[in-house]
Amino acid sequence: MDESRLHQLSCKVGGRFKLASLIQKRLLELNRGQRQLILKHHRNPLYTVLQEIEEDKLALSDIREQAGAEGGATPSLESTFDEQAQL
Repeated sequence: MDESRLHQLSCKVGGRFKLASLIQKRLLELNRGQRQLILKHHRNPLYTVLQEIEEDKLALSDIREQAGAEGGATPSLESTFDEQAQL
């Protein structure tokens, strides 16, 4: 995997930790049967996730826990996929 590609993606999402978290969450979704957000099919789901991030189809958003949290934020996966674009 190209180091400069990973560096660009980590800058795009806000750091290597956030990139790793986003990749892990999205891979879990794909393994559980979610549809991919890009048209090109890769044999390796990791490459699918990387391309989804490159094409701004995925982003991490901070969601504050509402019940009893003391200012902690839990990253959640946000998809920018347009269902109508696929049809």
